[in-house]
Amino acid sequence: MIKDSEYETDTIGRRVLVGLTPEETSEYLQLAKLVTTEDSDEGLALRWVELYEKHYAVLRPLSQIGAAKH
Repeated sequence: MIKDSEYETDTIGRRVLVGLTPEETSEYLQLAKLVTTEDSDEGLALRWVELYEKHYAVLRPLSQIGAAKH
């Protein structure tokens, strides 16, 4: 489950996952549903991992900064 803190608002007010474009956010969410099935395509799973890593590469340092403030 994606937390609200993993989202930000882009320059024109769209809600996107931190580190991803609106298009990548949409793709990530669609792929997340597909790769949880047992018969998911390996190529789709690899693309989901690519987007996941891009998202968490930006989110991880932000999370550490937030934790340090508390």
